[in-house]
Amino acid sequence: MITESRVKKRRIIWPYLLLALLLLALATIYFYDRVPNWRAAPVPGLDAPKVVIGGTQVETFAIVSGETTLLPFETVQKYMDPTLHWDSKTESLVVTTQDKVITMQTESLTAYVNRQPASLNVPATTKDGTVFVPMDVLEPLYKIKGRVVESTGTIFYDFLTRAVQTAAVTVETSNLRSGPSIHEPIVAKLVEGDVLEVVKTGAWYTATTRTGHFGFVREKDVALREVVTPRAEAPQPKEPWRPKGKINLTWEHVISKNPDVAAIKDMAGLNVVSPTWFSVIDNEGTVKNKADSRYVRWAHARGYKVWALVDNGFDPARTNAVLSDLRKRESVIQQLLAYAALYGIDGINIDFENINYVDRGLLVQFVREFAPLCREQGLTVSMDVTIRSKSLNWSMCYDRKALAQAVDYLMVMAYDEHTAGSGVAGSVGSLPWVEEGIKGVLEEVPAERLLLGVPFYTRVWREETKNGAFTVTSKALGMEAAEELLRQNQAVIQWDAGSGQNFGVFREGQAQCKIWLEDQESMALRVALVKKYGLAGIASWRRGFEKPAIWNVIVNGLAP
Repeated sequence: MITESRVKKRRIIWPYLLLALLLLALATIYFYDRVPNWRAAPVPGLDAPKVVIGGTQVETFAIVSGETTLLPFETVQKYMDPTLHWDSKTESLVVTTQDKVITMQTESLTAYVNRQPASLNVPATTKDGTVFVPMDVLEPLYKIKGRVVESTGTIFYDFLTRAVQTAAVTVETSNLRSGPSIHEPIVAKLVEGDVLEVVKTGAWYTATTRTGHFGFVREKDVALREVVTPRAEAPQPKEPWRPKGKINLTWEHVISKNPDVAAIKDMAGLNVVSPTWFSVIDNEGTVKNKADSRYVRWAHARGYKVWALVDNGFDPARTNAVLSDLRKRESVIQQLLAYAALYGIDGINIDFENINYVDRGLLVQFVREFAPLCREQGLTVSMDVTIRSKSLNWSMCYDRKALAQAVDYLMVMAYDEHTAGSGVAGSVGSLPWVEEGIKGVLEEVPAERLLLGVPFYTRVWREETKNGAFTVTSKALGMEAAEELLRQNQAVIQWDAGSGQNFGVFREGQAQCKIWLEDQESMALRVALVKKYGLAGIASWRRGFEKPAIWNVIVNGLAP
């Protein structure tokens, strides 16, 4: 029988019991937070080594084969070289630098460096679906040094171009732990005066000892010391050819027959010509050649560099067939290099347009593989891109930032604001549209590597209503032809401040005709943008469409 006094006692005891439990829990948490783990961390073996890259432990696998270590492709790409490329069709690794292209096929002891064979100690290999890269080949390219510490089961990769922060242990004893917590196991014992290489991470440092141990040490247990300067200089980008002033380039449009150079008038200030000589014409990567050694001799005699243009026929399917195959990319490159040597060409201008957006990365890879071999041959590499827009095949297909890092120059084709098939009459490139285009590209491309592409042509637009339907058609005209057409039709010509151009309008039968002129005034405003934004120069499409006076406008506008 439970008496009332017992019930009262229980009611009194329960609060004290709950308080006691709460105090016990708090004490447990308190002491757990302060009682360190004294267990030693297990030492990994070289069959499953710990990998440390640039002072950071990386969760990855590694293979140790004699004196060579191999890392997974994804690890090397993420931590060392984002441009490392895997070609699944040929099962080949492709490494590109400023002046080298290295290809390694899996399970082959022969690599190719700038097309020359080189022997490997250990081949690239595939294991359980993962591609492993032999690091002894890449270490000198990446300016890194690998070392295997057998006693700790650790592989270190040190970036020789990276400054290293050192620190010294300031307490009598400390512990290097496997994680940033006193509850993590101990990797190594530290004593006062021990020198470490450290990287800050919160209240802890990741630390490497001189005996090859890696782990975490508390910030309060060490004091920072000197910063050890890099042991090697970081690779510097190769400086492209530059004239004394700005680059003044014009494209020479060669359809089937090269021009009679004797009939070409003087072009004041010009220093580069780019004839449209080469074209990829099929899915195998065959390059059609229209080059002319007489044209090269004529250009060189006048002090012009010759940067021959290669196009893709503006065919997205053909472009995909070639870019997606390492062997076909190599074939295109070898043909172009051979032609360049044969004709004494000074550079190659890549004009690949209308490219599937999904091939964006392959386009960059092609350029990365091409540019180092061009530089080895003394060729300047340039590439044409459009301004930024939402068009997948005509604009978003260009990774302008990556392309600018690979080539010497980019030309932004700041024309065709209104194309022949746009269905709306308008300027080929109004001044505000051009300037906005430049600013957009400069967000991704250094100004000193960018040329402004300008038009020497315009369009005459015909607007008329037939059978109740309004139609707009157009035809491209050179500068003189456009002005002559306006004169013949006694057109009204006035300055259009909105486009930065002279604008002419006249009637032809039932049609109203409009022309936004390209002339000295519009060109002077475009050239001024080159100086305003510090661009490398100007590129004009195309020779033969201009008035002779235009050359003086350009050369005066580019003058310092």
